[in-house]
Amino acid sequence: MKIQTLFRTLLLFLILGVFSPLMAQNMSDSQVLEYVKDGIRQGKEQKQLASELARRGVTKEQATRVKQLY
Repeated sequence: MKIQTLFRTLLLFLILGVFSPLMAQNMSDSQVLEYVKDGIRQGKEQKQLASELARRGVTKEQATRVKQLY
C-alpha cells in the first residue's frame, strides 16, 4: 500500500515537472519591461534577470524587443 502511494506521488511530480513549462503563461512586453525595471531597482544583475525571465517563458526575441523599448 505504501509503495503504491509513493509511486503515485512520484509519478505526479514527474508529470508536473514535465508539463509545467509547457503550461507557463507568456508575459506581455509591458509585463517584461516592468519586471526588468523592478529587478534593476532591487539591484539584480542582468544575468539573474535574464535567467528569471527565461524561466517565465520570455524568449530572446521578446527580450530584444523589450530592450529596444527601454
